[in-house]
Amino acid sequence: MSDRGKTDAIAILRAEVGFGCPVCRSPFLTWHHFDPPEHIEKHWRPEGMIALCLNCHPNADGKGYGGDAY
Repeated sequence: MSDRGKTDAIAILRAEVGFGCPVCRSPFLTWHHFDPPEHIEKHWRPEGMIALCLNCHPNADGKGYGGDAY
């Protein structure tokens, strides 16, 4: 994945969720790529991503309990 735009995307995503996971409010964030998913295209476009914590992120990926929940 190219890191082009990564810093700007992270700043946008963190601000978009109020600097905390939108599910549990944890301040420790990761970046979920949903449109398109990361396995289809490696990108840093914030409109196709959301910030989530390490605990909630697996539920968005389809791998964890309640997968594909967000």
